[in-house]
Amino acid sequence: MIRSAAVAGTGRAGRIVDLVEPGRDRLELAWVREESKGKVRLRTAGGREHSLSSKALDEALVADHGPAGNDPPVALARRAVEVETQRAALAAEELDLLWESTAADDDRRRPLADLAAELFGANASPTRISALGRALESDGDRFALVPRTAAFTVFGRRTREARRRRTEEALRAREEEERRDAELAAEARRIAALARPLLDGSSDAWPAELDPFLERLLDAGRLDRERFDEPPGEEERLVRAVADALALDGDAPPPRALADRLLRVRHPGASRTFRTRRILGLDPTFPADVEAAAGAEPPDPLAALREDLGDLPAFAIDDPWTRLRDDALAVVEDGGALEVLVLVADGAAAIPHDDPIDRAAQRRAVTHYWPDGVVPMLPPALAEQRLSLDADGRPRNVLAAHFRCGGRADAPRLELLRLFPARVRIAANRGYDEVDAALREPRAPDDERLARLWTHLAAVRRARGVPEEPPRPEVRLVVEGDGEHIEIRELLAGTPARRVIEELALATGMAAARWALERGVPLVYRVQDAPRDDGGPRRATYTLTPDPHHAMGGALYAHVTSPLRRYADLLNQRQILARLSGGVLPPVPQVELQRVTLALRDVLDRARDLEREAHRYWALRWLAARPEDVFDAELRLDPQSLGGARSPRALVRPVSVLLPVEPADAVLDRAHAALGRRDASGAPPAVLPLRVRVEVLDAETLSARAVLLDD
Repeated sequence: MIRSAAVAGTGRAGRIVDLVEPGRDRLELAWVREESKGKVRLRTAGGREHSLSSKALDEALVADHGPAGNDPPVALARRAVEVETQRAALAAEELDLLWESTAADDDRRRPLADLAAELFGANASPTRISALGRALESDGDRFALVPRTAAFTVFGRRTREARRRRTEEALRAREEEERRDAELAAEARRIAALARPLLDGSSDAWPAELDPFLERLLDAGRLDRERFDEPPGEEERLVRAVADALALDGDAPPPRALADRLLRVRHPGASRTFRTRRILGLDPTFPADVEAAAGAEPPDPLAALREDLGDLPAFAIDDPWTRLRDDALAVVEDGGALEVLVLVADGAAAIPHDDPIDRAAQRRAVTHYWPDGVVPMLPPALAEQRLSLDADGRPRNVLAAHFRCGGRADAPRLELLRLFPARVRIAANRGYDEVDAALREPRAPDDERLARLWTHLAAVRRARGVPEEPPRPEVRLVVEGDGEHIEIRELLAGTPARRVIEELALATGMAAARWALERGVPLVYRVQDAPRDDGGPRRATYTLTPDPHHAMGGALYAHVTSPLRRYADLLNQRQILARLSGGVLPPVPQVELQRVTLALRDVLDRARDLEREAHRYWALRWLAARPEDVFDAELRLDPQSLGGARSPRALVRPVSVLLPVEPADAVLDRAHAALGRRDASGAPPAVLPLRVRVEVLDAETLSARAVLLDD
């Protein structure tokens, strides 16, 4: 590199130099203000201050332009003008010749001084060297400044040819994208022209040409796409383009709102729940490959490992109309100790990981129970027939959890003895009402053991800090067709029979979580943080981290007893059986476990919200047909029901729907008067009974109110 002796070492103070500016990696003239003890301070022509080592300056130095004189800033500015003038004087042909004489097939790195000598000769002036450097900086096609060094990369012929090809390919890709965008915009305008009369009410004649777009629109809004955070495809691009075309001067309608409006025209009179299922992709039917796989009966991979529990007095407890039974139990006595086996339908062994059934179940994640139908997670051929724990005399494969009732009187426990794969014949399917009667007056030995088990489970429940609550009435609506008939089924929740099943499910979930953690088996845990500062409960969620569940007394907990209706349970069952079988049934890979867990985090909350909306809709449909009827209602006398700016809300019987009650002042007057009364124990009443009529403003938007009647 061409440098004067005066520049080397520590003699550069007060001189103007050209260098690769630190932090910017571009050529810049600078005045060396000071150099001592291996450190240099300088100011660039642009007014920036830099401190760097003498060695760094040696490496970045391009040319020495001599002393700055008595007025360095003026000299620096003058030199910058001179360099720019020389750069402008360089002919394009000179750079062409320089590249032709220095380029090879591949890229090469050359000091700027060598390139200047190649073009100008060995005695090129500092001004010409700096001018050439700036010209090469501007020619990014053939030359590139090497960061932090006074050298340039001379791009080789292969590099330039590859660049040319990439440029041409990028141009073709851009032209193709512009062509597709133009076609998309034209298609969006065509579809918008078909849809606009339907949306503004000027026509109700559905054009068949809109059917393909409606299917695309519904596919883009599926709930499983949202859960798995799938990137938008061509379907969603078209959907958004149509929404934008429909917006005109207003806001573009959200895709699901647009789908709802179009479905109202496509299926006039169809229910809100029908439209919701279509919009969210909640299809009660399954693709042909899934149905075919469900109809096959592959060999049991765990057949050699299963214990035969054929003589066990096993029975399932559920509602009499239930067709899907994924858990059962058997209560036995061993040496005076009461024991219970919780038997969970083995879906994991029957459904191979990542086969069509498993993929469909993963996408659905949970079975949805709505008044007008069930959207199952698994095909009925599996969930309601082959795997369901029915008392039909056929053996069923199960994952068994064997417990012993133990502990002290003041600290009762349900102790897990073991988990194991088994085969069992269910002796009976029993309804909740039948079991409640048997618990009140046990006559057979099986019922006596069951009553003792309930006594022990109730004690465990109390020890966990769960308050005693009396059974409460609950309503389930059953809708035939699309609302032709709405049946109200009343049942009691929280009865001993239902509590037995709940407590065994909780105990099995807590025991399985501890078992897995102790053995290093990854599970999908169900966790819940402590209540908020205002005392309100936090929602539980799924995670791979073994954190506590507040409602379980801070214990670890995992869902394991409903593998035919919740994918998290099926996933956990697969993990447990993989460990129990020594890998005969393979575990789910950790990466996939993490991906699916993230997708499942809020699935139960969303399912419950949808089920509540569906119940409210059909309850309002039932009430709308009875505008003159008088109904009983209950107003809870607590701050949450009575406080705030909105009208007090009461639970209207017999459909169990919460509605605002008006006039609010009259309701609050009655409520505050009731709070002044006391029962025999000195406590105020918990609820205020009311008599109301219901005005359904719009069932489709879930809008209604109750009107208070005089006593």
